[in-house]
Amino acid sequence: MAFAMEWIKGQDLWETKAYGKYDAVSYVRTFLGDDQVYVAAKDVLFFETFPGCYRCNPFIKQAMDSIYYNQIEIIAYDDGTLGDFDEYLHILRKCGYFYIKKIILAPQFGLKHTNYRFYSKMIGKENKHGKKYGMISKHVNLFAKKQKADHLLYVTPDQHPQRYFYGKHLKMEERMFQNFVNESLFQGSVKETKGYYFGYAFEGIFLDAYCRFVKYWKEENNIQILYFSYNAASLAQAYSTLYQEDRTEILYADENTKRNRNLIIYLNYNIWKNSAVVDLSIEENFTKYIRENVDTPVKTLNLCDFFKKNDLKKYEDQIQKAIEMMKDPGFIVEEYDQGLAVWNEDKFDIQEIRNVQEIQKGAIEFVDKFHECSEKSVYRKNQYEIFDHSFVADVMEYAFDEKKRGKIHKTLEQKIIQSAKIRKVIQKLKKLKNILKGAAL
Repeated sequence: MAFAMEWIKGQDLWETKAYGKYDAVSYVRTFLGDDQVYVAAKDVLFFETFPGCYRCNPFIKQAMDSIYYNQIEIIAYDDGTLGDFDEYLHILRKCGYFYIKKIILAPQFGLKHTNYRFYSKMIGKENKHGKKYGMISKHVNLFAKKQKADHLLYVTPDQHPQRYFYGKHLKMEERMFQNFVNESLFQGSVKETKGYYFGYAFEGIFLDAYCRFVKYWKEENNIQILYFSYNAASLAQAYSTLYQEDRTEILYADENTKRNRNLIIYLNYNIWKNSAVVDLSIEENFTKYIRENVDTPVKTLNLCDFFKKNDLKKYEDQIQKAIEMMKDPGFIVEEYDQGLAVWNEDKFDIQEIRNVQEIQKGAIEFVDKFHECSEKSVYRKNQYEIFDHSFVADVMEYAFDEKKRGKIHKTLEQKIIQSAKIRKVIQKLKKLKNILKGAAL
């Protein structure tokens, strides 16, 4: 499957991704006539994005449902690193594979890996009567090749050549984030606009990391109420998703609002004590204005407090672009007149508004789903700080660098399989084999 490209006007941003090579129909056609199908459990039937948090692979689930419907026995196998038979059975049930009753693990044969020897012993045990069988795995299966069994190679999200690639040497939490994004967007179940994909893959971590920073800062400073400036409404939504128990309010004013006596009256009337104003900006003007003009002592926070000076200096343009995509398009609070907000229409066309809305939708859904997934995990780092500010800055640079995002990242196995030189060598070896056979006759 592939989706058409979508142009996000004003951002010089093209986005296109290819999804799984096979659909469910292709899987069924491949294995029709087979009595058994052996499928790798981990990374194919389900993902372990976070330690202890297992997520069904919807793309493969659809194929497995169809194969089961055609009365083909499905046998799962793995190296046993996640536990014993009962643990794997529990994971498969949890992910919806209630019809998979046979699970073969490497330790059953005194092995540590699912290698050629493992496949030989597994087939010998489960296929004593020589039934016709097929195999699905994430690596090239030389055993299936030699036995001339039906075999499909599933390209997992973490091996997809066009996957989102945030760096070679990632920390554990950064690698989990990369896997989570790719598993969500590459397994074929998410069908949204390209703006949504962009928001999910890049803007989501921007909001998530800043929200956690705001929470930590709030607790450290004993803040009771958080006021989010109008241009930070999407940030406020993300924050409420993560910390529903905290009190938050939208302040209908930001750096675009005219500074006058009426604005000062509005701010003083609405901002209470023991509160703080959070702005989605790398400019100090608005937050400084609030501190100087509000009678009640009020603390303020913006992205200058989150990112370090070096990050801002190096990635200022990319961070500013990310900020613009999180602002609500269409209307701005121009000024206050007699205690009432005077709204003005911002200059956006319908397509731009739609794209920004889709980006924000993707970002908010990332925050929600990532939080839900991490909550289930046995891995629990400091809840206030999962992602380092420098990693977020690197992601922003990657997001707006079309060359980096367009780069193909093949595994060594994929490079070997797709190498023209290797194919020529194999062809020559086959010719040599045929010549030797002819000479022997």
